[in-house]
Amino acid sequence: MDDGIAEIEKTPIAAILRHVHLEDFVSGPVLLCLTTASEELDCFEQMFRQPMPAVGYAFDETFVERFKKSIDQNSAIHDGAIVLRRTSPSKPYRVTGFSHRLIARMDPGLEPTANRGSAYNSCLATSAYEAVDGVYLMSRSWIHHFVGGVEVATVQL
Repeated sequence: MDDGIAEIEKTPIAAILRHVHLEDFVSGPVLLCLTTASEELDCFEQMFRQPMPAVGYAFDETFVERFKKSIDQNSAIHDGAIVLRRTSPSKPYRVTGFSHRLIARMDPGLEPTANRGSAYNSCLATSAYEAVDGVYLMSRSWIHHFVGGVEVATVQL
C-alpha cells in the first residue's frame, strides 16, 4: 500500500480533500463517489434535501468554496456521499448530487472484510461496481481510497 499512498497524495482529489479538512467546515466524514456513466447508478440513491444546492459544476479547485456555500445553504447535505460523474474518461468529473446513500452490496467474489463502520464498508462495497471509478472517505484524520472493492490507499491528514 506504500505505492498507493504516494499516488493518492499526487492526485488533485487528495489536494481538494486536504483543503476541505483544513477549512474544517464539515462536522462529519466526507464521501466522494466517482463514476464514469451516462446516468445515475443503482448502487446509491439521493436523499431528499430542501433546499438542494446547485450541482453540475466541475470538481476542481473551486470545489471547496462551492461546497462551503452549499453547506451554508443546507448543512444536512454532507450526510451521505457526494456523487461526481463524468460521461467519458476524457471529460472532467462534475458534481451531480449531494447526500446519497451508498446501497451497494459487497461482491461475493471479493475477500470478506471486517466491519469498520458503515461509511467505510459502504465505500468499500460501492467501489466494486463496474462504473464506479473510485470512492474516497475522508474522516477526521484519514483519507481512504477504494477501487474495485479494495482499499488501495490510506493517507493520514
